[in-house]
Amino acid sequence: MLYSLAFIPVFTIGGVTGVMLAMASADYQYHNTMFLVAHFHYTLIPGAVFAVLAGFHYWFPKVFGFRLNERLGKASFWFIAISFNVTFFPLFFLGLKGMTRRMYTYSAETGFGPLSMISMVGAIGLAIGFVLLCYNIYWSTRYQPRDKTGDPWDARSLEWSTPSPVPVYNFAVTPKVTERDAFWFSKLNKKPLSDEKIQKIHMPSNSGKPFILGVAFFFLGFFLVFSWWTPAIISGIGVLIIMATMSSDRDDGYYIPAEEVVQTEKKLRGETV
Repeated sequence: MLYSLAFIPVFTIGGVTGVMLAMASADYQYHNTMFLVAHFHYTLIPGAVFAVLAGFHYWFPKVFGFRLNERLGKASFWFIAISFNVTFFPLFFLGLKGMTRRMYTYSAETGFGPLSMISMVGAIGLAIGFVLLCYNIYWSTRYQPRDKTGDPWDARSLEWSTPSPVPVYNFAVTPKVTERDAFWFSKLNKKPLSDEKIQKIHMPSNSGKPFILGVAFFFLGFFLVFSWWTPAIISGIGVLIIMATMSSDRDDGYYIPAEEVVQTEKKLRGETV
């Protein structure tokens, strides 16, 4: 929630400065300066990194079965949010003063030193924030209590009706959705999402072919970027071969017995199914 709220003012600054860059007459001054660097980070960091961090903290208990420590999480957030602004806000003024990007050195007479030093202090604070995040993962893995409800946030969407961490089959029975936020209303009305009995569940067999295909596509794209035609052709042939084998695969998968599903639900939820 904190990262989601921080996104609003930070991204607004990025958007407003983007309008300034869109004016050709003004961009004659801003172009290729640290002003552009600051604008870029004021859109990229809240739009991508803050969103990733918000989602990471929110869905972490669904993936691993326990929440991250709230106190450490808040400390990490404030270090990252404040240090981000300390790092990049001075760059707007450095850009207006004429400091170009990719400048690795400058004389004292330019006057760039004080603001650059403030920016460096902010960068150190950012590093501390991410170190705290890593420590939070370590500490929570060792000491946080495990969640048995599968719904530590009292959430609304269906994924929180499954145990945490989510078993390989996802849902023991397919939920019946008759309204928006079906899981939320099922909790309010104290009714199950489905009246069906647990039955055997069909599962696809595990395969390493999709991973190998992804690696082959990576090399194909990499070689094409640099016009290395021979390895690109070899990679392309590899991609086609893997796709052909996947298309001709006749594996019908396997079934998880109903008894095993029941036992898994009991073990993960710590209650009678």
